[in-house]
Amino acid sequence: MEAEGVAEDGVTEIAIKMKKGWSQEQIDAMITKINQVNDRNPVVTRVEEQARNPSATSIWRRAGREFEPGKDVDHILDLRLGGKNSLANMQLLDSSVNRSFGAQIGNAIRHGRVGDDTFVRFTVMG
Repeated sequence: MEAEGVAEDGVTEIAIKMKKGWSQEQIDAMITKINQVNDRNPVVTRVEEQARNPSATSIWRRAGREFEPGKDVDHILDLRLGGKNSLANMQLLDSSVNRSFGAQIGNAIRHGRVGDDTFVRFTVMG
């Protein structure tokens, strides 16, 4: 993932890579994920460790929600993008898609391509 630059509206655009070998279903899931996040006007936010407790999986279990093989409990709007650690901000998402999206966000933040309080928009690379 790499920053594409700042758009006219002042939002930093970040391109997300699709993983080689993904099925069309996984590609569609990533596109849906990108749209869900963009619809919530994400802002890079510093997350304290206690904000992650309890875990998304624990919250999902306590609510009596079902699990599906090959899927993770996903924060629709990642905590690092201003999302809340609540059931209302959770869904099941293909594990590979969830982990890829999260890793790409983390890499952009760790490598200084986007900083705290930066409004971001995700696009599909290529």
